[in-house]
Amino acid sequence: MVHALAFLFALLTVTGAFLYGFPAPNLPYGAGVLVHIAAGIGASLLMILGIRRLRTQSWPARLGWAALALSAALGLA
Repeated sequence: MVHALAFLFALLTVTGAFLYGFPAPNLPYGAGVLVHIAAGIGASLLMILGIRRLRTQSWPARLGWAALALSAALGLA
């Protein structure tokens, strides 16, 4: 699950940079939007499933996961 989440975060970073850097109404942009949405939903679901492991993490790791959860909530809103 950790590898899938890392892959989805990397995919979100790449598609976010692509969407920000090339804002043109064409087919690759639309595909990038759909991939970004699907990766965001998948990452959010994996974060929800892995919330039980958060108790064993240190407080800086918990703070980082809280920041990611907040950004996921804003992205899903």
